[in-house]
Amino acid sequence: MKKQSFISILLIFFSVIGFSQTTQRLEAENYTTFNGVSIETNTALSGGKNIGNCKNGYWVKFAGHVFNEYDTRFDIAAASRTQAGSPTVGTLTGTVEIRIDAVNGTLIGTASINATSTGNWTTYQIVSVTIAQTTGTHDLYFVFKPVTGNTYVGNFDYFEKVTNNTNVFIYTLTTGASPASGGNIYSGQSGNQFVEGTQITLTAVPKFGYSFLRWVDDNGNPVSTANPVTLTIASNATYIAEFKVANTPTISYINSIGTTPLTELTPTVYTEGTSVTLPVPSMTGYTFYGWSTSPTVPNTIKKIETTTTGSQIFYAFWGAAGGNEKETPAFPGAEGYGKYVTGGRGGKLIYVTNLNDSGAGSLRDAINQPGPRIVVFKVSGTIKLESELSITDNITIAGQTAPGGGITLRDYNVKIRGNNVIIRYLRFRMGDTFNIQNDALGARFQQNIIIDHCSMSWSTDECASFYENKNFTMQWCVISESLRNSVHDKGAHGYGGIWGGLKASFHHNLLAHHDSRNPRLGEYAARTVPLEGLLDIRNNVIYNWGLNSCYGGDAMNVNLVNNYWKPGPGTSNSTKERILSTGRNLDPTSPLYQIWGKFFIDGNYINGSNRATQDNWTYGVYNQFHGSQLPVSNADKVAMKINAPHNPGEIITHSATKAYELVLDFAGASLYRDAVDKRAVDDTRSGSATIMNGGNGSTNGYIDTPAAAGGWPELPTETAPLDTDLDGMPDAWETDKGLNPANAADGNLKTLDTEYTNIEVYINNIVKTITDIQNGTLGVDEYSKKSNLFYAYPTVGKNKITLKSFVDYDTVTIINSAGIVVKKITTTNTETEILVNELAHGIYFIKSSKTGLTTKIIIQ
Repeated sequence: MKKQSFISILLIFFSVIGFSQTTQRLEAENYTTFNGVSIETNTALSGGKNIGNCKNGYWVKFAGHVFNEYDTRFDIAAASRTQAGSPTVGTLTGTVEIRIDAVNGTLIGTASINATSTGNWTTYQIVSVTIAQTTGTHDLYFVFKPVTGNTYVGNFDYFEKVTNNTNVFIYTLTTGASPASGGNIYSGQSGNQFVEGTQITLTAVPKFGYSFLRWVDDNGNPVSTANPVTLTIASNATYIAEFKVANTPTISYINSIGTTPLTELTPTVYTEGTSVTLPVPSMTGYTFYGWSTSPTVPNTIKKIETTTTGSQIFYAFWGAAGGNEKETPAFPGAEGYGKYVTGGRGGKLIYVTNLNDSGAGSLRDAINQPGPRIVVFKVSGTIKLESELSITDNITIAGQTAPGGGITLRDYNVKIRGNNVIIRYLRFRMGDTFNIQNDALGARFQQNIIIDHCSMSWSTDECASFYENKNFTMQWCVISESLRNSVHDKGAHGYGGIWGGLKASFHHNLLAHHDSRNPRLGEYAARTVPLEGLLDIRNNVIYNWGLNSCYGGDAMNVNLVNNYWKPGPGTSNSTKERILSTGRNLDPTSPLYQIWGKFFIDGNYINGSNRATQDNWTYGVYNQFHGSQLPVSNADKVAMKINAPHNPGEIITHSATKAYELVLDFAGASLYRDAVDKRAVDDTRSGSATIMNGGNGSTNGYIDTPAAAGGWPELPTETAPLDTDLDGMPDAWETDKGLNPANAADGNLKTLDTEYTNIEVYINNIVKTITDIQNGTLGVDEYSKKSNLFYAYPTVGKNKITLKSFVDYDTVTIINSAGIVVKKITTTNTETEILVNELAHGIYFIKSSKTGLTTKIIIQ
C-alpha cells in the first residue's frame, strides 16, 4: 500500500499542470442523415459496420456537433482502391471535404484519401486532416468527391476529432473487479488519465453466476452502490466493482399458438439480481407482439428485472394487438421468406409520368421521396439512367401499371439500398454504354425484400446478386445473357448471380445463357453469416450454363429442391450433370475453415441424364467436387447431406418438370414479353442458341455486347387510362368497383378487401390472371400441351380473331391490362370468331371460365 501511495503522489506531482489530448469518435454508420451512401458490413477497423458507396458528392451529416477552440484535427479511417481507367491508379482516389452548417457550407478541412496504403476495401489507413478553428454547435458534414476516373473515394469506418488541451490538471482513474472472475468494467471514455472536471460513467457488468454488489476504493471502503455510477474527476481515484455469487434459474420460451416450445432462443438461464433482455423471436407470417407470463393474456414484457427470482416461463404473442393474427402477404402470389413484406402499403401514391433519368415525374424522383410510397406509371418505354439508381426503404414499385410494353432500365446498375421493398414487373438491362462494371440488379445487407416477375440481363458482373439479406424472395424472374467478354477488369465474366442470405428464397426463376455462377452460393467473405443463414432454391430453370453451373455453399445451410437443369450448346461436357459443386474453406485464417455446408438436395431434374435425375447426390454432387477439394472422405459426404429440408418458408412447390413449363410461360416481366425474354424462353424450350456471334468472341448464346443481340427492344406505347383524382386507380375501374373517381383518399382505404388497400387491389388485379395460373393445380402432362388447347389467331376478315378451344359451351372473358373485363362471349363450338373492332389498342387476356386456361392477344 505504501508503494502504491507513493506512485500516486508522484503522478499528482508530475501532472498537476500539463498537456492532454482527448478524442471524440464518430462512427461513420451513426450519421444523422445521409445522401447516397450505404451502411455495409465489410471488415471494419473498429469492428461492426462501415459506410460505402461514397462517391459523386454523396455525404453524411452529424447534427448538432459541438466544437471548441482546442479542436485541431480529424483522424479518418479509410479503406480504398483506385478503379480501372483512373489516371491516378495506385495513388489518390479522392477527397473528403469537412464542412459545417450545410453540404456546401463553410469548409474547415479537406482530407486526401490515398489508396497506396490500402489497395482494397477492407484494409484501413488513418488519414489526419487539420481543421480550421471552430467553436459552437454546428451540423457537421463529410462530403465524398472521387477524382476523375474513379467511381468511389473509399469505405469509411469512423471520423475521430482530436482536441489538444493545455494548462489543465490531469488525474488518474484506476478501475478493477473483485473477484476478477466476477465481471467486467466498462467506461464511457477510453484511457485512464483525465482532465479535471471530466465526467466519467462506469458500468459494472457481472459475468454469468455473479451479481453486482457495490463500488469500493483501493482500501476497500464503500464508494457507491449505483450501477452505472457517474463521477467527476477531481483527484486520483480508484473504483473497484465487487461482485457476489448468485443463483442461476432457467428460462423457458413457449409459443402461445399451440403452446409449443420456441427453440434456439437465448438466454435459457439468468443470474438472479441482474437485468436480462429477452430475445425477439420470429415466425413466418407473424409480427411479434410481446412476451407474457400468462399463456392466454398478451403482454409486452421485454426483460427480466433485477428483483426477479426463480425459474421463468414466457409465452410469445403475435399480431398488432397480441391477438395472434397473421400478416398480409405482399401481394397474392408472394411466397418464400419475403412473402410478408409491406413495401409502400398505406403510403402516398406517386406517378411516373416521363422516361427522364431525374427531375419531376421521373422514376428516380419518385424513389427519392421520403416515407412509404407506391410508385405507378403513366408511361411505358426505356429509361436511360445517367448514374446508379438506389432504391430505398418502404417502397412498392408496380411496373405492371405501365401501359403498353412496360418499363426497361438501361445504362447503369440498380441497387436496393433499403429495407421493406417490393419490386414487380420491371426490366433491368444495364448494358455497356458507359463501361460500367456492375450487376444489373443487386442488394446485400438489407431485409424484407421481394422481387417478382422482373427481368435482368446484360450485366458486366453478375445479372442478379443478392446475399446477406434477411427475409428475401426473388421469384418468377428471367435472368439472362450476362455480358461475357465485356468491360470487367478480370476479363470474361458472363455470370448469373451470387445467391445467399439469412432466410432467402429463390424460386421459379429462369437463368439462361451464363458462362458461370448459375448461381454461385455465397455470402460476404471472412464472416460467419453462412453458419447463421438459410438459403432455399427451388423450382428454378437453369439453361445453357458454360464452364460452371451451381457451385459454392461453403458452411451454408441450403435447400436445392425440384430445380430443372438443361444443358445447352455452350455447356461443358464435364458439368452436364452438375447440380452443385460444393467445397469447404481452405484458408486456415478464415472463421469458416474446413466447414462443409448442410444441404438438402432432392427432386432436381437433369435433362439428358436419367441417372443424375434419379440420384441427385451420387451423380449431381458427390462426383462434382473441384480438384482443390479432394480427397473428400465418406464422413464428409455424410456430414454435408441432411435428410430433412431446412425450413423453406411458405411456398407452393411444383415438380421440376411442371415448374419448367410454368417458368417458361410466366417468368419475367411477362405482362408484355420483350424480345430479350422471348429469346431466352424460346432458346430454353428448343435447346438452342439464337445468338451465335456474341460480338467479341463469344458463341453459343453467350453475348458480349447488347449490339450483338440487336440492342434494347423498342417497347410498344399506350395511353394510360384516365385517373381524375390521381390515386393510381383508373376512373373506369373505380366506377366499376363502386369507388369515387373524384376522391383520392379512397386509394388507401380497404373498401374492396379486408387485407389490401384499394390501390393494392387494383395493381394486383392487373396481373391476377398470371398469378392465378402460375400457382394453379393443372397436371404436368395436361399443362404441357395447353398451347394446343386454347389459343387465338387473327382471321382474314378485318377486326376479328378466331378462338380455338378443346371445350365447347364455355364463357370466355376478355380482360384489358388494367384488369377490367371489357367483353364476355358465350361459345358453343370449339372454334369461335370474335369481333374486336370496339377494343382499343393494347394487350388483352382471354380467359376460359370452364377450363381456367388463358391466352393473350395484342390489338394494334
